[in-house]
Amino acid sequence: MIINQTELEACLTGKLGNPHSFLGLHVVGSQKGLVARALDPDAEKVFLVHQESGKEYPLMKIHPDGFFEGEIKDEQIHFPYFFRSV
Repeated sequence: MIINQTELEACLTGKLGNPHSFLGLHVVGSQKGLVARALDPDAEKVFLVHQESGKEYPLMKIHPDGFFEGEIKDEQIHFPYFFRSV
């Protein structure tokens, strides 16, 4: 898990001024890849899908209320994407 417990609780309780600062696709650090986060209370699984290549990256459910996170180590810069939930 990359997000810390305080940030996670803020996301789950809606106490964020800027939800995109935690949710969506973000650079982890210099040459360390990307992290994707999604909040979908109804999903069992969430995948981030690279819009151009169609490659899917599974996100791990890190909280039972539907918070998902996943590392994307083979990409270094943002790309067009969407989430697919099941």
